[in-house]
Amino acid sequence: MDITGSAYSIQDLTTKSTKYKKKVEKWQDGGFGWVIVIAGTVLISIKSTVEKSYPIFYRSIMEEFGINYAQVSQLLAVNFLLYAITGTSAPLLINKIGCRKCVMLLGTISTASCLVASLPGAYWTLLLCYGAIPAACFGPQFVAVTSAVNMYFSTKKTLAFQLLMLGFG
Repeated sequence: MDITGSAYSIQDLTTKSTKYKKKVEKWQDGGFGWVIVIAGTVLISIKSTVEKSYPIFYRSIMEEFGINYAQVSQLLAVNFLLYAITGTSAPLLINKIGCRKCVMLLGTISTASCLVASLPGAYWTLLLCYGAIPAACFGPQFVAVTSAVNMYFSTKKTLAFQLLMLGFG
C-alpha cells in the first residue's frame, strides 16, 4: 500500500494501462477488424435490400391483401420510423450486451420475422413482421457495426468506413 492508502501505486496503474494499450494496438488496423467490415457490408446490403424492395412488391401486395397505395406505404413508413427510433436507443443495448451479441441476437430476430412475413396471413402480420420488427433490429445493428469498426481501426478508419458503406449501394 502506498501513502494515499490505495492498494495500487501509480506505477502499477500505468503498467496495466500500457499492457492494455499494447493489446488494443495489436488488434487495430487489421485482422478481425476487416472481418467486421465485410460482415457489416453484408448486413447493410441486406438492410438496404429489404428497404428498397417495397416499391417492387407494391402491386402484388395490393392485389393479395386488397389494400390501396397508402396502406402499402405504411410498411415503408413504419420501417423508417422504427429504424430511426431504435437506432437512437441502440447504445443502451450495446453497452449492456456488447456489439457482437447485439448484431447476432437482432439478426436472428429479424431473420425469423422476415420468414414469418413470407407465410400467408393478414395485412397486420406483414406490417409487423416485414415493416416493424426488421427495422427495430436493423437500427441497433447499424450502430453496433459502426461502433465496432470505429473501435478496431485507428489509421485505416476512413478506408474501413468507405468499404462498410458500400452496402448501401
